[in-house]
Amino acid sequence: MEHTQNRSVPTSQSQHFEKRSPVSEELLGRFPVTSKEEVEAAVGRARDAFPHWRDMPIKERLRLLARIKEVLGSHGDDYAQRIANDTGKPLV
Repeated sequence: MEHTQNRSVPTSQSQHFEKRSPVSEELLGRFPVTSKEEVEAAVGRARDAFPHWRDMPIKERLRLLARIKEVLGSHGDDYAQRIANDTGKPLV
């Protein structure tokens, strides 16, 4: 599933690839391989959404960006650990 505008858009998900830790070879996840058509559709949705973002008042943009900052901040340790696992680099 691709998540966009608070909704999920199905992907073909007929093929998956496995992501493994470069250190332990532990399975980190299975991810769908997206078709060219699915990528083009996602790019089209992003292009369609841009005028709304561009025309949004700056105060509303700042409110949304502050919310993103809040979510990223509250999950920062988890994101850092996932990146470390993905790259094989230790957290410092």
